[in-house]
Amino acid sequence: MPDDSFYSEDSYEFHEYAELLPLMNSKQFEMLCKSIKNFGQQDDIILLDGKILDGRNTYLSCRQLKITPRFKVYDDPKDPLDYVEIKNVVRRHFNSAQLAEVALKFVEIERKRAKERQARSRFGAQQKLKGIDMVGYPGSPTAIDSQKGRSLNIVAKNRNMSPKTLRKAEKVKKIAKKDPEIQGLWEKALNGEIPLEEVYRKVKDRFCCFYCSQAEVKTCNGCKKRCLLLQCTQGLAIKFNKYCKEFEY
Repeated sequence: MPDDSFYSEDSYEFHEYAELLPLMNSKQFEMLCKSIKNFGQQDDIILLDGKILDGRNTYLSCRQLKITPRFKVYDDPKDPLDYVEIKNVVRRHFNSAQLAEVALKFVEIERKRAKERQARSRFGAQQKLKGIDMVGYPGSPTAIDSQKGRSLNIVAKNRNMSPKTLRKAEKVKKIAKKDPEIQGLWEKALNGEIPLEEVYRKVKDRFCCFYCSQAEVKTCNGCKKRCLLLQCTQGLAIKFNKYCKEFEY
């Protein structure tokens, strides 16, 4: 056992970064339990701020097997969020929907961080340039690194994903919150039963333009071609689904 590892019977909560990722399915968890029972715990459970940052499945397996788990306090120089991603997303096999589900959680974190960076940059620019026109000045709100306003693209690039695929998943999840059928299809995609693209096609067929953020809905609910009577706020002549910009036809 490494010098910095320790055993503990204490109960630990999961860190918020760890919960960005799904737990193992029942079959994977069963295989992990068998492995720990036969060969022992291979990797330390990593703690950060008294919570489990990495190793939730190992922790739950040990608890189920009534084995005292082994822990280690996080001491890696990397950002804990990057550590979690490297240890899990890169090393585990996810389908496209699962990858998108996890990536969208990272998008929310990146968007939050971008707002914080913008606020700090704005404050710093104001302190340095009181009484001076700050437009375009390095560090001013107009010169902030473009990444800060492109959170989805940043996350997609860092994970070798297509931004278009991630946007599709974001739209599907948005509509799934309102529609049980789409939610059911999304869950099937997460389970690997159907591809993400199939769910997106279903969303486009059913909701294109009706939920378009670029348009005001002025169509009859009984109309099968809901977008035929649609008036776009951008002045576009939307007559067929293929012109819907929200769903990138």
